[in-house]
Amino acid sequence: MYLFNIHKQKFALFLFIFSLKNISTTAQNARVLTEKAIYSTDANPVTLIKWYTDELLYAEGVNIYRKETGQLSWQKLNAQPINKKTSLPTDAIANDSDLEVLSEIIDTATKEELQEDLILLNVLIKSFQSNLFADYMGIFFEDTNVASNVTYEYKIVKIRNGQEVLIGISTPSTAGFYTKDEPIDSLKVYQDKKAVNFNWQSDDERFYAVNIYRKASNEDNAIKLNNNPLMLSEVTDSLGNKVYPDPMFTEKVNLKEGISYTYQFAGLGFFGEETLLTEPVEVTFEDTTPPPKPQDFTVKADSQKVHLNWRNVEAADLKGMNIYRSVKSEGPFEIINSSILSIDEPTYLDTLHIPGPYYYFIAATDYAENEAHSNIMFVEVQDVIPPAQPKEVTIKLDTGRISLSWNMGTEADLDGYYIYRTVDKNTKGNYVLLNAIPIKENRFEEELPKNVKNEIFYHVMAVDTSYNRSERSQFVSGRMPDILAPEKPFIKGVTYQEDQIIIEWIPNVDSDLAGYHIYRADTSESYSRMNVNLLSGSTFKYTDRSNDPNIDYFYYLQALDSVENVSPASKAMYARRVVKNTQTEIGIALKIKPNKRKKTNRLTWSSDTQTDIRGFVVYRGTNENKLKPITGLIKSTTFVDASIVKEVAGEYYYQIRAYSNEHILYSQKVVWKQKNKK
Repeated sequence: MYLFNIHKQKFALFLFIFSLKNISTTAQNARVLTEKAIYSTDANPVTLIKWYTDELLYAEGVNIYRKETGQLSWQKLNAQPINKKTSLPTDAIANDSDLEVLSEIIDTATKEELQEDLILLNVLIKSFQSNLFADYMGIFFEDTNVASNVTYEYKIVKIRNGQEVLIGISTPSTAGFYTKDEPIDSLKVYQDKKAVNFNWQSDDERFYAVNIYRKASNEDNAIKLNNNPLMLSEVTDSLGNKVYPDPMFTEKVNLKEGISYTYQFAGLGFFGEETLLTEPVEVTFEDTTPPPKPQDFTVKADSQKVHLNWRNVEAADLKGMNIYRSVKSEGPFEIINSSILSIDEPTYLDTLHIPGPYYYFIAATDYAENEAHSNIMFVEVQDVIPPAQPKEVTIKLDTGRISLSWNMGTEADLDGYYIYRTVDKNTKGNYVLLNAIPIKENRFEEELPKNVKNEIFYHVMAVDTSYNRSERSQFVSGRMPDILAPEKPFIKGVTYQEDQIIIEWIPNVDSDLAGYHIYRADTSESYSRMNVNLLSGSTFKYTDRSNDPNIDYFYYLQALDSVENVSPASKAMYARRVVKNTQTEIGIALKIKPNKRKKTNRLTWSSDTQTDIRGFVVYRGTNENKLKPITGLIKSTTFVDASIVKEVAGEYYYQIRAYSNEHILYSQKVVWKQKNKK
């Protein structure tokens, strides 16, 4: 059976058949096909109808309806449901043995077996080729009661449990005189060596297969190339899409060189008819026979040159020779001669820039561009030429990182670069190799400890795949930026001399120490720098001549290095230059107003002195002999004490002290008492 052979040849179930295997029984997924019968005329028009779903067979049969396009009402055409027939005509079986086999399959196969690819393919194709077989299956109807040049639509419904269920509706078709369908589009025919390739525009709506016809220029009649319908086989492209192959079909026969062949295609429709033939496409079968291959081929290496010799075999159409070379025995090979070599000089000198293994063959070429290849020969080319010296080496330094860059070499066999480093460029052999494996890029980065302060020198050396080394580059150098601050200073003590306060510290030992800044704050704890210019790094004390007596001061120190990195502040040191007999009691009227809800005391006061007052400090304590300041120097004569809730309940003692511009301390003579109840 030839239909089974089609499947064995791996022709795919094309789009029409695949759609039947995956559709539901809805009208949108069924196919209702119509066509004029080949015997249809204007006087006696006949329209043929076929319908397909995934069921193939309908146990209770189908009904067929017709209406003119534009009308609303449908006319039922069959008196009884259309069912599968019980037998085929004996003469039909005698003329087509496939009918007997396929009808037996239809009669005995289960519904699941009918869905198998092999059975489904053969049954459907036979239903396309034979309207008699389609009628036997119960999927065919011949409508003879139509009028020429009238357009109709057909509706197919199946019967299920006595109810009609829509299968599908055909596209509009006009009854009348039969004419063949239009030819296949975009037929392309071309020779590829000993074969002829074909491509065309597939159209699953019009035809399911093609026939190919060929006529030679030295023959009288055309022959059909394919014994069986030629169906396309889909393939998967690189993106995973299902596409038709390119070429769609190849004729591999012994066509005669120099003979012209004419090809025409016809599509096979779903009612057994052919489309019109395509316009003839002529192909003159060209010469594809190569000349004799070269003999006695030898190769010999001399440093980075290879000498090739061979012997040509005489042939009438021998045009010349091409030299092919590759670095792998399996290729790919490339032609290395710029123009075809004369057959009179069977020798060639190949100059190479990259050493290593090479493979060669010689190809004899005729005027039809056919080639005959010699045996492949191997040669090992040694490299003795080092790469060029690296140029334009530059260095960039950042915190803890050094970056080098240089111009990339252009040698084809360049393997990479070695990087060398030293801190003494004048000592021979003192450079250290930083990378055991050559780096491929023209840049290098290295991390170093942040406290490295030496000048560092580098040079770069290129190396090729044969381990030849270039001259070293010019050296580059640089120093790491200093980001390390000096150590934290330590103030060891304070001394007093007349009206001076002298602060002393232990000198820092940092090698790049530049000096110190000293800062002071009074009871307001607002520090300001005392020195205008940086104190020398050799200095270990500072004299404060702008202090006031009997004032609490605090000092801290910071060290700076040569790039102005600043150390952490030293621990603050307390100082107070005490001067007796400078305290004068003055009259300060103090009022205290408690706020029990907020747990605060509001203090207000006034002074009867005529001396200019710089400010006031509020003192407080639970013991009148141990009072502590609870404010800095303030200008206001009002203060709200909101911290009494943190103290132990009991008596509080407040005192207001005033400071004048003459640095004379005025103290309130009377101590005020405040009772704070729980």
